[in-house]
Amino acid sequence: MSAVPSTIVAVFFVLAFGQQGAPAPVFVGALLLSGWAGPYRLLRAELQRLRIAPFTEGARALGVRRGDLLLRHHLPHLVPVLALSASQQIATALVALAELGVIGIFVGPRRSINLAEAMTVVPTSVRTGFFVPDIPEWGGQLALGRGIENLYVTRWAFLVPGVAIAFAAVGITLLGVGLARQYRRRNLLQDLRTPFTA
Repeated sequence: MSAVPSTIVAVFFVLAFGQQGAPAPVFVGALLLSGWAGPYRLLRAELQRLRIAPFTEGARALGVRRGDLLLRHHLPHLVPVLALSASQQIATALVALAELGVIGIFVGPRRSINLAEAMTVVPTSVRTGFFVPDIPEWGGQLALGRGIENLYVTRWAFLVPGVAIAFAAVGITLLGVGLARQYRRRNLLQDLRTPFTA
């Protein structure tokens, strides 16, 4: 599953299950179908490492059940791995959304616009109809600003959504790194019991 590109799976799902623009759950389902292998591999390796740790063998010798062992002893060690993996998956989803927008596949409702209705003189060689997303999302805005004339005249049409996607991906990744550092030495379950959790 790691060898299958998530963009191709997302394109297939969006085109197969969305006639006039795929709803967001179809896109999320495509990402879940193609993106579960990486986090699973990380969690499995971490649990294999924790299984042979001395504190795990000591807890087993004391008769701790498997569920309590997982929640009380292994989950605090899994939080940094889960935080990093989740932040990377969210950044990957943002990039996949931008890739779909660039190739003209929008997530969410879309509508058709015909420029010939709004122009008095339209050359016959110019394509006048195209799809635009109803909901202004970054991938769709990036797709609408990808024309060659925007490269020289209105650079903001593709730079603003492109920079927003880049900043969001970097910000979410840094949030995951921060959470991983925060809970590398602290216990999440103890922090959730405090009144200042929210």
